[in-house]
Amino acid sequence: HILVTDNSPANGAVYLCEGSHNEKAIPDTSEGQSWKDGFKEELKYTISDSKVETWPQHTPMVGKAGDIFAMHSLTWHYSKLNQTENSRVLCTCVFNSLDNVPVGKLNRRPEFIVHSPRYIF
Repeated sequence: HILVTDNSPANGAVYLCEGSHNEKAIPDTSEGQSWKDGFKEELKYTISDSKVETWPQHTPMVGKAGDIFAMHSLTWHYSKLNQTENSRVLCTCVFNSLDNVPVGKLNRRPEFIVHSPRYIF
């Protein structure tokens, strides 16, 4: 994540559950079948509130605009309400192997991804 604006606990910073990517948790899933379902208000995959609340270490992703944070894609994360008048903006970059091809017609990746060169220098 690249912080586009300053991020603080007051403006709804993202919190990471440190080490949760090693947990053998089975997420709850919604009805969505498309890759787009992971970007909606009602997320496709969620971990129960009780499991997240009892996780031992929650670290806020706070910093100044331009700061960069990296995390494993399976790390549980959430954000709290923005209690300020200012927006909190992040730019999320996801790295995924082109070999990781979704199965089925509904899950096809957009053409601009499918036909990207394998390696970009």
